[in-house]
Amino acid sequence: MMASPEASPPSTPTTTASPCPTPPPLAATAPPTMGPPLLRAARTGDERRLVKALLADPAAPDLESACTAGGNTLLHVAAAGGHADLASLLLRRAPRLLAARNAALDTPLHLAARAGAHKVVALLVASSTSPSPASSLRALTRAANRRGETALHDAVRGGHEAAARALAAADPGLVGLCAGAGESPFYMAAAAGSLAMVRVLLRTYRSAEEEEEVPALGSTTGPGGRTVMHAAVLTSIGEFLLITSTPTSLCWSVCDELMSNLECI
Repeated sequence: MMASPEASPPSTPTTTASPCPTPPPLAATAPPTMGPPLLRAARTGDERRLVKALLADPAAPDLESACTAGGNTLLHVAAAGGHADLASLLLRRAPRLLAARNAALDTPLHLAARAGAHKVVALLVASSTSPSPASSLRALTRAANRRGETALHDAVRGGHEAAARALAAADPGLVGLCAGAGESPFYMAAAAGSLAMVRVLLRTYRSAEEEEEVPALGSTTGPGGRTVMHAAVLTSIGEFLLITSTPTSLCWSVCDELMSNLECI
C-alpha cells in the first residue's frame, strides 16, 4: 500500500540539541488548484484521464501550478502513488516540477522514497540534469524537508531497501547526513536493527569510500550524541561485526569504536 502524499510520518523525539542545521520554516499553504478529476487521474496514474481532465476544463491550471490543499503538485501525487510512467510524462512536459515543494517542504523525491516507489526514485534521480550534473543531483538528493530530512531518511524509515539503494548509489554522502532530529540514515538503520538496510548502506559506502565528502560511518550521530555504534551494540552487534569483518580502514575504525563504546556501557 502506497503512502499518502499529504502527511509526513511522526518524527523521532529528542530532548537534546541537534548538531544538524535548524529545519527550514513551514511553507505557506497555497489554496488548492487541482480539481477532483485531475487529482483522481494523478492518484491512479491514468495518463489518458489526466489529459482528458485538463482538456475538459477550460479553467484547469497548467501542469506546474496545479496543486492540492497540502501543496502537492501532480508530480508529488504521481510519485507517492508509484506511477513512473505518469511521472515521466509530467517531467517531460513540466521539468521544473522535479524541484517543487509542498507545504511540508517535501519534494516529489521525498514522497517516492517514503512510498518505496523505487522506479520513480530512479526516474527522478536520472532526471536531474544541468550544466553541472553533480551539483544538480546533489541539490535534489540532499533537499531537506521541514523536519530537516532527506529522501533517504524516508526510505530507511520505511524499510524500503530498493529506494534506499537507488538514492545512496546516486549520492553516497547521504548515508551519513543527519536530520533535524540528529539522526543519519545509517544510524536509523542500525537503531531499527535492520541488518538488510545496514548492508545496503554500507555496501554503497564501501564503493565510494575514497570520496572526501563521504562521512566516517562509525561516527554518524543519533539523538543524545549517541553514535551508530551505540545503536549496533543495543540491537545486532554480532551481525554488524560480521558484515564489517573485512580488512578495510572502515572495519578497523568500526571495531575500535565498538570496543570504546562497550567500555562505557
